Amino acid sequence: MEPSKKARLRFARGFAVCSAVISLISCPSVFAGGQHGFSIKVFTSPDDQFWTNSVIIEGEHEVMLVDAQLTKTSAETVLQEIRETKKPLSIIYITHEHADHFLGLEVFREAYPGVRIIANSAVVDRINGVYQEKVDKWKNILGSGATSHVVAIEKFDGNFIKFESSKIEVLRNVQGDTDENTMLWIPGQRILIAGDVVVNSMHVYTAETDSRAREKWLN
Repeated sequence: MEPSKKARLRFARGFAVCSAVISLISCPSVFAGGQHGFSIKVFTSPDDQFWTNSVIIEGEHEVMLVDAQLTKTSAETVLQEIRETKKPLSIIYITHEHADHFLGLEVFREAYPGVRIIANSAVVDRINGVYQEKVDKWKNILGSGATSHVVAIEKFDGNFIKFESSKIEVLRNVQGDTDENTMLWIPGQRILIAGDVVVNSMHVYTAETDSRAREKWLN
């Protein structure tokens, strides 16, 4: 989604970034990555005017990523953050079909060939319908800063994603800036990864919504 102000980079371990991650308990304890919880880090793109969020979920032994960025440059920055954990990236989850959430996938696939890349069936079908078109479009705009090829995304329609010893709940068919948004709920820490459903201090992308959809979004 496009912001109304100059984009900038933020890494956060607190409740601060564009509502990509929402805590329903006190914020400091959620992001501390304590003995029984995941450590959460949010990256917001600085270079594409979309304020795209990727959420890094660090477990005891593995890392999971939610959304893969638009540009190759931003995806490589997220990749560096993952590498610094010294843990393998095992799962990438894509919340919805907008290009700023999936075009960076090739960076992660090249670094971690065995990573499982998943999204629900409706999201995968929509992405597959536009994937090559979006690659070509953004390559013309960004040149060397763009990704260059399509990456396969596995259809996943389960209610829970198993990550290490925990189950992360998938909330589907959520109205946001598109009607097929999904969100992830980490019950043990009461953390909601909201994708592009909840936003804060930015212009909301409404081009794919009408008045009825926006009313549903608000409700």
